Amino acid sequence: MDRLHSDPSLLVCPDFTSEHYHASRTPFVSATVTNDQAVESLRIVWVATNNDLREQWRQQVVEDERLHTEQEHLAKEESV
Repeated sequence: MDRLHSDPSLLVCPDFTSEHYHASRTPFVSATVTNDQAVESLRIVWVATNNDLREQWRQQVVEDERLHTEQEHLAKEESV
């Protein structure tokens, strides 16, 4: 798994109704899927992905803290 470089909880869900995301919405729109439904689908996917990334970040922070504590312990042992 790739290491995250920033906390995904700081991200804000994009405004998928904006013109900037028109190209992302268009493939979802059809005779049975409205533009609003396409926007909601994009939002749902973004939120689910962000939730997964938040969990990955949490695990990464826990592991970083564990490694830091272990390194401190080893450094203390070497200095004795």
